Amino acid sequence: MIREIWTLRSLRHQVFRQVLEGWEDDFVAELGLALIDKGHWEERANGRIGTFLRKVDVGGRWFTDNWCLAQNKREARALMFAIFAPHYCNSYVVQSEVIPVIIDCWGTSLNKAVEALGNTAAVVVTNIELVPEFEKRRPGLQVIYSPLAVEAKVASLKFKKKYDLIQVGRKNPKLHEWAIRLTNEKPGIEYLYADTSGTWPKWFSTRRGELTVGLSRGDYLETLGSAKIALVSAPGIDGGEARTGGFNPVTPRFYEAAALGCKLIGRFPPNGADFVQNEVASVCANVDSYEEFVVAVSDALSVGQSESPLVNKFIEAHTGREMARTINQGLAGLGFKLGAHSK
Repeated sequence: MIREIWTLRSLRHQVFRQVLEGWEDDFVAELGLALIDKGHWEERANGRIGTFLRKVDVGGRWFTDNWCLAQNKREARALMFAIFAPHYCNSYVVQSEVIPVIIDCWGTSLNKAVEALGNTAAVVVTNIELVPEFEKRRPGLQVIYSPLAVEAKVASLKFKKKYDLIQVGRKNPKLHEWAIRLTNEKPGIEYLYADTSGTWPKWFSTRRGELTVGLSRGDYLETLGSAKIALVSAPGIDGGEARTGGFNPVTPRFYEAAALGCKLIGRFPPNGADFVQNEVASVCANVDSYEEFVVAVSDALSVGQSESPLVNKFIEAHTGREMARTINQGLAGLGFKLGAHSK
């Protein structure tokens, strides 16, 4: 019985990780899981003892709560959202008893991921492109797919629309270039974007210059929700191929922006498996040239903020609670039961 969902929120509480905390809360509410903070254990495992033991080949396994090396058991007791960075292989939470929900696993680190997670009872991937890759590299590994999501509570948030265009976080170079060009040609259109090259993002407006924006998850959502149009993109195109190995999952920003009432204009591979699976083209204009971008912006600004049945369907299919139900159904099909009051 899987009764727990593990979190590292006491140790790692950066803004970009707070979306994971929202999903964790949705899983607790939907599945009746107990939220267990493992930040203390993660900190100890990555201290002096962890530094030493990372030099020892332990086959991608780590420690249990009793400081025993996790065994190759085909059982599970917890879920864990895991951003797959290179150091994740050495994390305390890589245990055979923990089913990871893998986020940001790129082609450049795929072999490490399969090696580290090959002894887990099952793996949940959030990019459908990863399913055949994991199955090919580790035959017999049980792989479940669920798309990413937006926290269920975000859809109820409403903010006054103050900006015309916004691009948050990672900037797609083409969308950024086109937005700057458009605002130069039409100064009445305001574009908000962030410089993320430093430790903390710096926000700029094409009309107001540098802006002061808070660093909390709430500040981020309010800033995004204050825009009429969100510029969104796949991570593995337009120069991102080297970082992702060509993988292109639908990122949470697509779902967040839609839930906050933004019109979506973006860049993504029209035949990308994750984008087709999640019907992104039904809610997001995919532009290939500056001329197409100008038309899409003009159309979006002229329509106003009226609701769309397609957008509502898109949001409802991609909340954190819907993700919890999808993963629950997938694991149930493999014989796992979730929650003290499993649904």
